Amino acid sequence: MSHFFLTSANGSTKISTETPDVHVFVQNPPLNHLWIFFPIPFNPDQLSDWLAHHLPNNPAGRAFNAWTVNCYNKEMALKLYKEWKATSFDILYEMNLPSSPAVRAGSPCSDGFLIREDPSFLKSREPGRVSEAFMDREHTLTVVDEKTGNVAGFATLISDDDTKRKYISSIEVFPSYRRRGLALALMKRGMESDKEGYTIWLTVFAENIGAVALYFGLGFRIHRCLWVVGGTNP
Repeated sequence: MSHFFLTSANGSTKISTETPDVHVFVQNPPLNHLWIFFPIPFNPDQLSDWLAHHLPNNPAGRAFNAWTVNCYNKEMALKLYKEWKATSFDILYEMNLPSSPAVRAGSPCSDGFLIREDPSFLKSREPGRVSEAFMDREHTLTVVDEKTGNVAGFATLISDDDTKRKYISSIEVFPSYRRRGLALALMKRGMESDKEGYTIWLTVFAENIGAVALYFGLGFRIHRCLWVVGGTNP
């Protein structure tokens, strides 16, 4: 979700339409994924006219492999779910941590693991999905099993100096390494900053109860909720 705010600097994403009310993005091939983000309340009665104007050749996102719409209006989300024959309907929490003084404490990791900066990790993991521009913008941390040298998990972060926001845009610990405190260690390292006055933001699906509990425990609070409707095309 954080890429909706900083997508102009993200080489893997093309801005199709951007207005004060609505953002439309397309992830470049091979994904060919349409994203529509309505960041403020939007009247569902205006949706058909808006889509006809901005996506005249792509009803229900049919020119794309997949599509996702994010909005704050449940009525509009339900309308899209029905009319576009969606396959998913979720609630996404947008969470933030209040502004805090600059900290660089070098948070410890679990015994036998270390956290390092790893700018090439995403490119090596998903070479067809990550561009050089994306790598330049994202800050990637990996947690490594010191015994085997294997990567046990990662987190990506992106900062916006204009809004003084730092986004934890993704975090994942691989299945065989879970329940060892590694997600907490990655979060604490990601929350460290040498920039005073920045707020920290992230998004998480409401059904991910474990992650939500982790973020609450670290002091995050729900800023607002989004309805997320998605689908794929044959």
